[in-house]
Amino acid sequence: MGDEVAGGDRSRAGLERDARARLAGIADGAKRGTGVRAGAPSAIDLLLAHARSVDLDEGERAELATAALHLVPAAQAELESAEIAAMSAARDARLSWRRIADALGLQSPQAAQQRWERLRGRAGSRIVR
Repeated sequence: MGDEVAGGDRSRAGLERDARARLAGIADGAKRGTGVRAGAPSAIDLLLAHARSVDLDEGERAELATAALHLVPAAQAELESAEIAAMSAARDARLSWRRIADALGLQSPQAAQQRWERLRGRAGSRIVR
């Protein structure tokens, strides 16, 4: 039953909440200056803290690895939000799509614009109305 979810119907939000609680102990125990910010750690902070954890027994490693995997979608959403904020700031500063594309390592201004539209579309679909 280790890999099965009780009842098979636990919500993604519940799994993420449980994963955050499991991995928060690692983040709390991390030394200052390792990149883990003060306050409630983000999903990215928790994933990085998990990657740095080494003093765990096999069972605990497997349990925490599973918890970390449950946080990957939240970390992706956080990163996408940060990218949207950076691109918005760049556009507000009147940077050209060419300059934005170059900074992001994209091949063309059109690729930067398409990425912007995709990110904004995904972010909009996550908003609860």
